[in-house]
Amino acid sequence: MAEIATYQCSNRLCMFTLRLSRDFPLWRADTPKELRALSVAPTAREYVTGYRSESFCTECRKVVDHTKEFTCPRCNSDVQQEHVATICPQCKMGLLSMPELSVY
Repeated sequence: MAEIATYQCSNRLCMFTLRLSRDFPLWRADTPKELRALSVAPTAREYVTGYRSESFCTECRKVVDHTKEFTCPRCNSDVQQEHVATICPQCKMGLLSMPELSVY
């Protein structure tokens, strides 16, 4: 199932917001538009070439493709899979919480 996790800084003066996707389907170019959806129907599975997930690198402050090695492809630093209760990368004072999780 595809999901979008929204993280937000607890510091009301900062309000840093981050949205990360997980398990979004990658469709073949010849996939009919009516079959393309975040929830992949059983009849549409043959058109999916893979799934894409995102991570956030706190070193270079970029949203990057999730890798199995949990490293940033841009700066090679370690990337966390979960960001709840981590220090805000913007203000360094607040903690990130997840006020919203959308599952499709």
